[in-house]
Amino acid sequence: MTIAILIITIVALLFATAAIVFFRLKAPTAGAIFATLALFLTLADVKAFQFRKMGASPMTMPPTTVSSAPVKEEDWPPVLSSVGSISAVQGAVVSTELGGTVSEIRFQNGGEAKKGDVLIRLDVSAEEAQLHTAQADLELASADLQRSRDLAARHVISKAEQDAAESKFNRLKAVVDQMSSMISKKEVHAPFDGQLGIRQV
Repeated sequence: MTIAILIITIVALLFATAAIVFFRLKAPTAGAIFATLALFLTLADVKAFQFRKMGASPMTMPPTTVSSAPVKEEDWPPVLSSVGSISAVQGAVVSTELGGTVSEIRFQNGGEAKKGDVLIRLDVSAEEAQLHTAQADLELASADLQRSRDLAARHVISKAEQDAAESKFNRLKAVVDQMSSMISKKEVHAPFDGQLGIRQV
């Protein structure tokens, strides 16, 4: 590379000298041609020198920007926030078997319940009054039946009178059972352990 630059420099000087000679010999056209060639070779020499200088100097990469922060210890909870939906493995919609006026609500939305817990109770004041009357009649019929059996055993009363006493007792017992069943049907119980949903009463 250095030898080539030297040769170009010498040739440029020769063309410059030739241009001066032709100008002095009154040959301006030839002098202009040699002057142009000398200028071209001079520029080529300068560019070659610049390329050589660039090749000689090592190329360095620009510095890399690095950001830093102080290290500190933190708790990282193993929790992932997400959006989704859940469904119960076991569920049921419960209601009373009989109609009536709600007198008591014994649960809150989303609360917990155990199997058999009373959730809703309807007004049973009229049924309870009828039940108390039927229970009193049943106690009297039970006492009458016991006396009838004693008298029948001593042949004081007839078999028909004893049968009538037993029939009255059984009828009143059926009334008591019916009233008790009606009262129980006006309560809503939890069918199993679980979490309650949204009430609609």
